[in-house]
Amino acid sequence: MALEAYEQIMEALKRSNYTLVAIKKNFDADSVATACALSLVLKKMNKPHDIVCDGFIVNDQIQFLLDTVTIHPKILDFQKLIVSVNLKSNEIDQLSYDIKDNVLNIFITPKDEAIKKENIQTSVSPFKYDTVCVLDASDLESLGSLYQEFKDLFQTRPIINIDCHASNENYGQINYVNMMASSTSEILFEILKTSDATQIDPAIATRLLAGVMAKTKSFTEPNITPKTLTTASELIELGADRNSVVKNLFRNKKLTTLNLWGRVLAKIRVNEQYKLAWSIVPEYDFIDTGTSEKNLEGISDEFIKDLPETEIFILLFQKSLDVRVILKGMLHQDVGWLIEQYHPEGIKNVATCVLKDINITDAEKKITDEIIEKLKKSKTS
Repeated sequence: MALEAYEQIMEALKRSNYTLVAIKKNFDADSVATACALSLVLKKMNKPHDIVCDGFIVNDQIQFLLDTVTIHPKILDFQKLIVSVNLKSNEIDQLSYDIKDNVLNIFITPKDEAIKKENIQTSVSPFKYDTVCVLDASDLESLGSLYQEFKDLFQTRPIINIDCHASNENYGQINYVNMMASSTSEILFEILKTSDATQIDPAIATRLLAGVMAKTKSFTEPNITPKTLTTASELIELGADRNSVVKNLFRNKKLTTLNLWGRVLAKIRVNEQYKLAWSIVPEYDFIDTGTSEKNLEGISDEFIKDLPETEIFILLFQKSLDVRVILKGMLHQDVGWLIEQYHPEGIKNVATCVLKDINITDAEKKITDEIIEKLKKSKTS
């Protein structure tokens, strides 16, 4: 009898000697919570693993999830270049190297006769990871440089794909995609509960509850179902610290962050006809408030929720000579097509791109004019 998907996932993790757990570049609290919960499960199973997220930076909201868990900003397993010399009819007298003009030169001096080119081969060592588990990512491209720079790894290792997005491309050898789930944390709970609920301790339950509450904005989003509420109740029964989750996710903004958010709020512009709102963050706003881009985490979610007539929110912020653009749509609303000419990254209802060598004012006009024009055409077509 064929194994169910949850059984395949647990068996694959049990067989793995070293697992790479990957989350999307544009992570959210659900992504991080799911990865941290899975990490604690793998530790219980005595399974070596790494969690990696392209360019990961910890923010105040998710810091509590990372107690005893580490998320790396890049893959640390670089393959070794192997130079092999056939010594069947020869011996090595000396071996040395030098680095000149950023070029590594390796010198092999034979003892008896010249080394022929056909007796020299190069190769690379295999990756230490034998299994890849991707969480909360609708496609591999959303992993950013993690996928772009290590395609060989993703193409030669079995992939476990666990996700809640309707746009998921089922890119794994094992796919557990449930678009009816409120969050990827809810799906992981379903997997763990079905396979062996006894492994869910209070620390794991707390992280899974955090993922569910973050994705549903404390159960205020339209994506919640009776099963979501049942999941939350069961997690609390299993020891999840709801007070800690609420305090850290929803009541933990520093004064500097609130000052920054106030500046963003003051600059909001609205186009009621196309249900569009946007705001900008000049570089001096970061300097004056003592903040950085990581303090913008969650701001799009909050503003689109608090602007009832808005379906798309655009946030632009200056970073050196470039302007970064974040588009946030309502649940399951595709927004990437609105900036497709800039090769956006992200998932269906969240897309990001970068405008090179432009000031924030020009970028605001360029992006909003282009998006409004596209929305106008889509309404008349």
